[in-house]
Amino acid sequence: MPSRANFLFVRPTRHEATNVAAQLRAAGILVRHFGMPGLSDWLRISIGTEAEMTALTAALAAMNETS
Repeated sequence: MPSRANFLFVRPTRHEATNVAAQLRAAGILVRHFGMPGLSDWLRISIGTEAEMTALTAALAAMNETS
């Protein structure tokens, strides 16, 4: 569906959103986690530079390799 937003709203499938946010934060990557009912499984990821998006995908891939 077309969008004009500058972020992705995603639900991690292999790990809990809280843990993904914490691991990304430890890697210096900030995402927003909403700890409220109905949204606690979701993360808001703002679109950044190409280098920032590459770092994000690498960090997520590394998390999946360790699970």
